[in-house]
Amino acid sequence: MSERQTLGEFHAAMASVPGGARFIERISASSFEQFISLLHEDINDIVREMEANPDHHQNSDEDGLTYFVEALLKQRSYRASKGARSGGSIDLTVTGRLEGFSWIAEAKIFTSIAAVREGFLQLHTRYRCADIEKAKVGMLVYIKREHPRRLMDEWRGELKKMDLIDLSFLPCPTRPQTAFLTIHSPTHSDIATETRHVSVSLYHKPLDKSGRRAKKYKGR
Repeated sequence: MSERQTLGEFHAAMASVPGGARFIERISASSFEQFISLLHEDINDIVREMEANPDHHQNSDEDGLTYFVEALLKQRSYRASKGARSGGSIDLTVTGRLEGFSWIAEAKIFTSIAAVREGFLQLHTRYRCADIEKAKVGMLVYIKREHPRRLMDEWRGELKKMDLIDLSFLPCPTRPQTAFLTIHSPTHSDIATETRHVSVSLYHKPLDKSGRRAKKYKGR
């Protein structure tokens, strides 16, 4: 059996396993755009898993929520770490197989617009990507409050007030209702940087009889 046949059989076998096709794409990604596209898809899957079980995350703080994201990224064969240093202690760093392929993110629980704004400023004035010419970064906004879309609209409005250089907004092609993209030129590089703002909706307050009576939901 030739090496080519063996590799082809491996690809065919992996493609038949749930998630296997994307695994092959991850380890064979040869461009930064491929790396980012696959990472966004995988983060979407993780966010959907978190949103499907919000009751499991009610007692988690920002670190705990981000460790959960990190752990699931590692399960998907990424090199992910919390607290890696590059200008500061970054909430989440994900690196690809090839040198220079990296993505960093700031994570914030949406307690207020001011808290999210501070996270954005940390991301863009303190932290650094491995390669500023491949600058695509993220904001993970954990929302344990009602009306997450309304809160994200408020955040979008706040960004418009921040005097960011050459700011523009784009829809997120894979999560158009719950995420959006911004592009602006940070003062440290003057190179257009794309930020993906992703909301993670974790509000959980059941209004059925058992929910109304449960002590753990009182005051939520």
